[in-house]
Order: sequence, then structure tokens, then C-alpha cells
Amino acid sequence: MLSTLDGFTPGNIIDDGVFFNSATMTESDIQRFLEARVPNCQSGYTCLKDWRDTSRTVAADAMCGPYSGEANERASRIIFKVSQACGINPQVILATLQKEQGLVLHTWPSDWRYRIAMGQGCPDTAACDTRYYGFFNQVYGAAWQFKRYANPPGTSKYFTWYAPGNTWNIQFNPNTGCGSSPVFVANQATSNLYYYTPYQPNAAALAAGTGTGDDCSAYGNRNFYHYFTEWFGTTRGSGVALARTAGDPAVYLLSGGRRWYVPDGDDLASLSSAFGPVSTVTGAFLAGLVDSGRTNAVLRDESTGDMAYIQDGQRHRLASCDLVARWGGDCAAPVSVTSSLFQRATVGADMTAFYRVRGGAQWGRLDSTSAITPLWNDAAARAVNGDPSASLYGAFPSRTLLASKSRSPMLFAPAQVVKPAGSDKIYLTLDQGSLVWIRSWRDVAEYNRDASSMAVIADAELFSRYREVGEVRPMLRCDNTVYFPGSGVLYPLSDSSSSGLSIMDAGSSTCAQFTRGAPMGRAPLIKVDGRSAVAAVEAGTRRVAVSWPALTRYMGATPLTIATVSAGTFDQLTPGAPLADGEVVKGSSPVLSLVSGTTPIPLPSFDLARDAGMNASFVTVADGEVARLGAAVGPLGLWVSCAGTISVVGSNGVTAVTSQAAAGFTPRELSVAACQRFTSRPGTLSTVFVKSTSSDAVLVASGGVFRHVQSGQTLRDLAKGDPVILLLSPSTVAGLPVGPPLP
Repeated sequence: MLSTLDGFTPGNIIDDGVFFNSATMTESDIQRFLEARVPNCQSGYTCLKDWRDTSRTVAADAMCGPYSGEANERASRIIFKVSQACGINPQVILATLQKEQGLVLHTWPSDWRYRIAMGQGCPDTAACDTRYYGFFNQVYGAAWQFKRYANPPGTSKYFTWYAPGNTWNIQFNPNTGCGSSPVFVANQATSNLYYYTPYQPNAAALAAGTGTGDDCSAYGNRNFYHYFTEWFGTTRGSGVALARTAGDPAVYLLSGGRRWYVPDGDDLASLSSAFGPVSTVTGAFLAGLVDSGRTNAVLRDESTGDMAYIQDGQRHRLASCDLVARWGGDCAAPVSVTSSLFQRATVGADMTAFYRVRGGAQWGRLDSTSAITPLWNDAAARAVNGDPSASLYGAFPSRTLLASKSRSPMLFAPAQVVKPAGSDKIYLTLDQGSLVWIRSWRDVAEYNRDASSMAVIADAELFSRYREVGEVRPMLRCDNTVYFPGSGVLYPLSDSSSSGLSIMDAGSSTCAQFTRGAPMGRAPLIKVDGRSAVAAVEAGTRRVAVSWPALTRYMGATPLTIATVSAGTFDQLTPGAPLADGEVVKGSSPVLSLVSGTTPIPLPSFDLARDAGMNASFVTVADGEVARLGAAVGPLGLWVSCAGTISVVGSNGVTAVTSQAAAGFTPRELSVAACQRFTSRPGTLSTVFVKSTSSDAVLVASGGVFRHVQSGQTLRDLAKGDPVILLLSPSTVAGLPVGPPLP
């Protein structure tokens, strides 16, 4: 027996390729093995080589294929048939039979040992489950359970607590007081052993070899390893995927009785991520395998024909022979491995022509079997691939593969900030070949670009595909749509001419680098976070809205989409006249002004406002904004013109008049918004009569002045009937131009 447990690794007790290799022994091999272990059995006992049982027929399920039951089957036949039905190495069954009930080596086994031969259904803390009694039930049930632990398709994800690829705290003994230690469970086979026997040997158990440790020792998995390696050489051996001899650093990939030399360290690391570390084997074992040449990380499943690149513990499908060739493989002469080895790598993302460079953020594209294009980062790769927002898988190629290919100049993602080393100029890329000069970081603030993302290119050759085509402009046009940028969001403009800002042209790939905002209407609207002011960009200026109604009136029926911009962008725009049309505004002085368009018209008094039925609520505006309105043209008077219609103030409103009635007077032309501040009265006056609310004297408008009508008959004659007399406040009447009384 082995005197040492060298090589026992609690996280990788046995390779998957060994555990699930059902082709290691034929039925006759198993029988000969059992006869060699116990040539002679004590009288009165039946040893395993002679044991027989009646098996039952079992239908196929997700764990095992069908089993055809027979009467009086030999143990060796049951072991073989179960191994074939369930895909378990018969050597695993033999080692388990020995470590559970000692049946392989026992010369005087009692019937109860056969009844619970594999320990199936026999927990450490309870009696055995009678449903699993019997040699066939034990062997089939254990093999079935070994497959169930992997949660195969069609079953629930029940077994998760010793799942491979994770670190688990595994006890040393059923007594929890004996403690545990973290174990990284490397593969499904080792996971299976811990589900079946959930303890690892402690230091005392390992130091004892095959003997007894201390009160906290458990021996199940230690003994399994011991018997397996004593009888079958190694838990690696033919199950090893990567191996070398002690005296030679050359590493080989092993599969199906063949070996391939792995010359590249990067490819070796990729293969090792899926198939485990390199094992040391004997020279005789390695020499017994067929030398099949060299390999990299491109492998083919000999059963399905699928080809994949092995990396990160996964197999990444290569969907075409062209892609296979770009990654260093050959569909005509593939490295074909067994399905059991191929499928030890879990399924990963499909391969693309894009790759990542080890040790940095750079990417690249395999253009052909002989050429590559370096890409600055993953954003450049996604842009070249055509969808900047989509995820893109890029594997790490070996440095040997990259060194064998010629390089094109580098590609950057559109809208990447770049700087050639040794140059004072900094650029923004447009599409995949143009550059625009960034005069100031403020120029690219609204494109969400700054020095933090700048690519400094030391190799001028890598920069050679790009040409300078101008300077950064405040607006961007792609596919005939002009966009206003704000904090990295592009807002489409229905009318770009009103803004007065210059435009740079680019392709759709550049605009695709940014988030798209809602359409903007008549003009770009902007604001700064933390500030209340909203401004329209018009003719290269910023026009601050003095109120929300003023803003909505200005925008009309077009969208009220507001872009958030930096303070630098907002402040660098030349201040223009505020948006105040139709508003009554007030600065620090007591004067109120009605704004018509951009012209402030002072209100001479609240009396006149009341006479006109005017809404005189006002907004307070900074003096600087008031100053940007046009020069005042004199106070509001009695006569106004709205959209070509002349009206006169009086009786808490304005009334339309004929041109003859207004002859001699100069009406104040007002914007539609300003006119909406007044209350309109019905009718049209052909003669205008007014009187003070504090006097009975009636005045008639005539030739640019107001004249006193001295008799009722004259009043009726002028009115051609009953007159309409407009009431005015005394102060308004006092300010009227007065002529001589009528006779």
C-alpha cells in the first residue's frame, strides 16, 4: 500500500476527466481486477469477485441512460453496466466500494456489507435508508447520485453548496467542534466527493498515511484518493489535460490517447484556466501517447465538430472557419479533443474578431490571418463594430499570435480626446479618420470630454490615419440633423439657423457616441445646475427668460426642451435682450415697464393701467437684464395699435376705433404679447368721448387733442345719437393734450 498521500489536494481530489471516464475498464477488466485483489475467499463467505445480484430495469433520465435488468448478474457486470449507463469511471465505483465497506479487499464480507455496499443513503447522523438496500441499488444509486450533483439539464438547481469554482468551508469531522477550513473546489468530480462524504482529512489524518489520525480525523475522501492512486496510478493520469515530466519543462495537452505540445505561455494559461494546472507525469506515460504536433487555445470537439477558443475557464464558440483562422486555428487540420475534455470548459460568449491586449485597456481587431488593427479601448472596439452601446466580447490572444501579424494605424472611438506626444495641440476625433482642434477645454465641455479621458499617443505611426479638418464647433451635424450638445446629450434642432452657432459635420458613428435628447424647438434652451435662469440661444447670444410665461410665449408651439450646460458655456455666450415680451418688468427703480418685443414702455401710473383694464402684475429683473432691453420710447399713452387695429384706453379696457377717430394721434405699436395684457371692450368707436370719474365734463378726441363738449345737444350731434363715453381716472385726464372747447 502507498506509504504517502503526496499529491492529495483537498480542492481537486480527482479530475473530471478521470471521474467521468467510463471507458477505463471493460467488464472482463473489472472481473480480473477483483480476482487479483482477492484470489481466495474464506470458507463460508462470498467475496466481491463472486457476488451476484438480480438487477432491475431502469428507464433513462437526466442522470443515466437505460439499464436493462437481469437475474443473477455478477458484481463486475453490474459495475460495468452502471458505469456505461451513468457515465462514471468504473474505477471510481471500485474505490468507493472499498472506502465505504472494504468490499474490494475483504476476504470474509458479511451480507450487510453488500446491503449498503456504497454507503448510498447512509448519512453519518442517521440510519441507512432501506430504499437503497442491495448491491445493485447501491451501485446504481451512487452512480446516479454522482451525476445528479451536477444539476444536469432537466433537473432543479438543488446542489449548490459545494459547487465547483467556489471556495467552501469544509469540515474535518461530523463533529462541528473539530472545525473547518476554506477549500476552493476546482471541479465537479471533487464537488461530487464532498456531497457524498462532506469532510476533508485534517493534518493528523494526512500525516497518518493510511493509518489513524486523531479524534477529529475523517478518512473517507483520504481513503478514496489512497485506493484510487494505489490501484489505478493517479487521479490525474489519463484524466490530466495538461502534463509534463519532472525533467522537461515542455507542456502537453492530453486527450484521447494523444498529446499536443503547447509552446506558448499565454495559450497554456488559457487552457489551464479550463482544464486545471499542469500535472507532472512519468516519461513512460507521456511516451505512450501519440505525438500529434502543436496546439494553441483553439480546440475542436471531436464528437460535435464545434470549434472554440478556450479562455477564462470557458469555451467561446468560433462560428466560422475564417474566425478560426484569425485566431490561429485551422479547420482543415484542427486539434480535436474528446467531448468530455472540451465540455469541461463552460459555455462562454461567442468569439468575435475583436481582442483585448494583456496588461492594459487597449483592444484590437483581427482583420485577417495576417493583419491587425490596434484600437485604443473598448469604446473604439464597439464603435468599429457598429453599436457603441452594445456589449462586445474580446478574448486575449497570445502575444505570439499578435507578433505574427502586421499592424495598421490605430483606431479610436469617435469623439475621443487625443494628443500626439510632443505636440501642443489636443484634438477630438470625428468618425474614424478626422480630427478637430480643441482650443480650450471649454470647447468640449458640452460633449462631456475633458483631460481625464485623453489618449496620449507616443507612436506617430499609430496616429497616421487621422487628419486635422478644423476646430471644435459648438454644434454637431450628423446625417443632415443638427444637434445642440448639453452635458454629453445631443438635442436635435428643428431650426439650427436661429442659434447663430457654428456647426461641425461628422458621420453617424460620432453622434452615436452620445445620448440623444428630446427635440428642441424654435431655439436651444439652456440652464446651469444650481441656477434658476433659463435662456434661449439666439444669434450667438443668451436671452434669459424673465418668467416662465415669457419663455412659453417665445417658444410658441415648439418643444420646451431645456439642456443643462456648464457655467462656462452659459457665461461665455454674449448676453442678449432678455425674453420679456408681454411682461411688466421692474428693476431696482420704482418704474414699471410693459415690454413689447424687446422695447420697455414705462407705465406713467397705475391709474392708466386700471383705465386700460391692464394686468399690472410685474416681475423683478436684474438691472443688467433691464439694461439689455431696447431704449425706452416714452411712457404708455391712451392710444395703442395691436396687430393693425387702433384702440383707445378707457372704462377699464381698450376699445377699437376707426382711423378717422384716431386722426391726429400717434398710437403706440405693441406686440401681440403686450396687447394681451389689456382687457378688450366690444365694439368700434367712430368718435372718442372721455370723461374723468371725478367730473361731468366730457371731452372729444379731435385732431390730436381733446376738446371740451359744452352742451348735451353738441354731444348728441357729434355722436349721432347716444354717445359712448369712456371713463378715465383724474390723473389720466390731467395728462391729456387739451385743445379749445367746442363752440
